[in-house]
Amino acid sequence: MYKYLPLAIVALLPVLLSAVLYYAYSKPLAHWSNRKKQLLAGLCFGLVAIFGTEFGVPMDGLKVNVRDAAPICAGLIFGAPAGIMAGLIGGIERYLAAWWGAGFYTQLACTLGTIFAGFFAAALRRYMFDDKKPGWVYGLAVGGVAEIVHMTLIFFTNMNDAKTGFHFIHLCTIPMVTANACSVMLALLVVGILGKEKIIRREGVPQIAETFQKWLLLCIVVAFGCAFSFTYVLQTGIYQRNTEETFRQNIEDVKREIISVAGRNEILNGEGGDEEGRHLDSSPENLGLLIGSITENWHVGEDGYMLVFDKEGNLISKAVGAKEHLNEENTRLDWDSLPEREMSLTAIGGTEAYVMPLNAGDYRILAVAPAEKADFSRNLSVYLMTFVIVLIFSALFILIYCLIRRMIVDKIHTINSSLGRITAGQLDEVVNVRDSEEFISLSDDINNTVATLKHYIDEAAARIDRELEFAREIQYSSLPSIFPPFPQHKEFDIFASMDTAKEVGGDFYDFYFVGPDKLAFLVADVSGKGIPAAMFMMRARAVIKALAETGATVDEIFRDANDTLCQGNERGMFVTAWLGILDIHTGELDYVNGGHTPPYILHPDGSGEWVKKKSGIMLGSLEDVPYAPRHITLSPGDTIYVYTDGVPENANEAGEFFGEERLEKILLAARGLEPVPLCIKVKEELDAFTGGAEQFDDITMLALRYTGETAE
Repeated sequence: MYKYLPLAIVALLPVLLSAVLYYAYSKPLAHWSNRKKQLLAGLCFGLVAIFGTEFGVPMDGLKVNVRDAAPICAGLIFGAPAGIMAGLIGGIERYLAAWWGAGFYTQLACTLGTIFAGFFAAALRRYMFDDKKPGWVYGLAVGGVAEIVHMTLIFFTNMNDAKTGFHFIHLCTIPMVTANACSVMLALLVVGILGKEKIIRREGVPQIAETFQKWLLLCIVVAFGCAFSFTYVLQTGIYQRNTEETFRQNIEDVKREIISVAGRNEILNGEGGDEEGRHLDSSPENLGLLIGSITENWHVGEDGYMLVFDKEGNLISKAVGAKEHLNEENTRLDWDSLPEREMSLTAIGGTEAYVMPLNAGDYRILAVAPAEKADFSRNLSVYLMTFVIVLIFSALFILIYCLIRRMIVDKIHTINSSLGRITAGQLDEVVNVRDSEEFISLSDDINNTVATLKHYIDEAAARIDRELEFAREIQYSSLPSIFPPFPQHKEFDIFASMDTAKEVGGDFYDFYFVGPDKLAFLVADVSGKGIPAAMFMMRARAVIKALAETGATVDEIFRDANDTLCQGNERGMFVTAWLGILDIHTGELDYVNGGHTPPYILHPDGSGEWVKKKSGIMLGSLEDVPYAPRHITLSPGDTIYVYTDGVPENANEAGEFFGEERLEKILLAARGLEPVPLCIKVKEELDAFTGGAEQFDDITMLALRYTGETAE
């Protein structure tokens, strides 16, 4: 366990650098351009990759490194350019480092593997993760797959020396895949914590892409497990059958040779000797030498050999290749536990080996194959098949996910974007996803639905327009519209106009006699616009007129009107109003202001003044409020101009308000004009100022010129 500790420490370096750069980019270096951030990340992770090469961890005679985690972290966390740059820096340095001790055997494979890691992470970030940082699970998978590619490259770049290549792969695969995958996973996990992301999926309905990723990944993992298990079992079965067949064939051949030699020796001794009459030595030692001459050069497969024991289990013959490490002590076997003609795994000569025993008369034959060398072919096949399966399933996962995302998920997002614009009111939006028959049908159905909806909306709008026009006509017909309204009275001249911002509005004006010589005139502005304001306007106008016609004073009129309008006013609407009652013979004017804009008086000498005495509260906002009456006297030739806030607060396209100062200049420039041309002049100047800007508020104005003359 302790031998893996230095590797774990080195694996934490990309994690630490990821955390530092992520924090720096979010706060101290947040103002940097994306290009600068990419360059810094690529350079820093490239240096970390170099560190991984130069400070590899010695393990079982080889140097294990965590170099590939650096470009993967750069690409997945900080962007494709950073990953490519880090991969190139680390790969090129690894190629050159072979000349100062990094090793030539894996030079090309390690160089290509590191460069691939950078490009692989960059491509995934760009095309699979939509240029966003993936979750830690994907970091674990990407790190593992990239390192498996690295291991595969070691084998394919050294196919002329498969045993050495397999030795590297066998020793390095598990620690390097684990270290690099965990390093990338931890980097993404730490960065996610720094970004205050939820590590566990939030509650709610998941996105279709997330659901598809989860189930596709699960299917790929299950398929990989099944394929790996099948491959391992198949290769193991094939290996065992081949080895057993080789063992049986060889030990049967050896048995026949031994029996033949032993039998021939007995026959010759029984007949009195050989052809020259000499008796052969039939001692066990001599027979052992004869049998040894048979087995000492006998090969079982590529690395196996034959051993011959007597009935007591003593070794009497061994192959030449096994003489150095075999002796009487380390070849003592439990023969009862070794079934005849069956392959078993046991320790012989201090190492594990596959063996198959067979009795040959007074001898025991043992076919032996060292387990490490015998398993080479199987392990090589299993490793290669595992690597190929991982790469194929990884490629399938990426390909299927990208295809599904491009062909389905992205199209759904396109349709949803169009639907979002449609629901926002852009009914001219056309859904145009026509890559497949299903999406063509869906697009056409949505477009037809929107077309039908537009038709009904147009019909409803036309009906509403007709009704609003009718309401507008009713509203305008309720206001005085004949000028001059009282041609028999020469004491004054009056004119008023109203231009609503919508079809109906909340402004109104009114004038009427409340006595033989008392003229009441009024300008008011209801809060809000449209039909609600128009309805409240009609009510306020009727209430004020009814109270004025009782002969009450101006303050009593507003007091009682305010209390009446407050009743049943759940929506909290209010009205600002200015009311004046003029004695047409004397010019005395009693007025009251309920939160309204101040009128302006033009004098015959060309001067003017605002009537800006303190006003009362708006009508309808608060009950039991007193109003203070005011009094002025108009001289013959004076003109009083009363208006709503739509005049000074109207704005042009630049957002500039018309304002009271500009209004005063226009009024003074128009001195001497009768009420009708005066109001027309103000409206023309207002239109010229606003230009093409949309009218925001209702515009209402009233001008009364007091002449003091009487009818002849």
